Amino acid sequence: PVPNTNISLQYAVLALLATMYGPVAGGLIGFIGHALIDLSWGGSPWWSWVITSAFVGVVIGLFAKKLDVQEGEFGKGKVAVFVVANVIAHVIGWVVVAPVLDILIYAEPANKVFAQGVFAAVSNTVTGVIVGGLLVLSTREFMRCIIQMLLDSYQFCRMSGDCMHFILRSTTVFQSKCNILTNRQSDKLSIRILKN
Repeated sequence: PVPNTNISLQYAVLALLATMYGPVAGGLIGFIGHALIDLSWGGSPWWSWVITSAFVGVVIGLFAKKLDVQEGEFGKGKVAVFVVANVIAHVIGWVVVAPVLDILIYAEPANKVFAQGVFAAVSNTVTGVIVGGLLVLSTREFMRCIIQMLLDSYQFCRMSGDCMHFILRSTTVFQSKCNILTNRQSDKLSIRILKN
């Protein structure tokens, strides 16, 4: 309904990365990511919006220490902080920063750029909060599982045995002396290379 605007998933990824790595990374990811997206569409970057994406990344990144998603629990309190960070970043960025820069840089009509800004603020906030929140939760769970697996030596050894069993079962270069891999006993593995 509003010209030159769309719903974009880039702000979900930006929310995730800014939350994990802080304001500097968030700003750079927002700036570089938006510029590359604009270039990939065949035009030149719309610098007012590129700068605004960097601003959004910095603001969300400022909440990274409070959120501490890599170490702490991502419970209700941190979800609320994540939502507030996204709302603040997108509303200020798209309702204030982007329209003002559009007017200053490109001499765009005020009513057009503020309408675009409101649409962008709403759609990017929803995308950042819902999809970005799901990304944060899934990334945390994935990282937690990897760390837990590495710390749990029994599980790590079992997984290594499973991997070895999978690799060796489907190869013709190796042959086991007996079928010891069926019990996942990779520590007793006895293999010889077949001669041509």
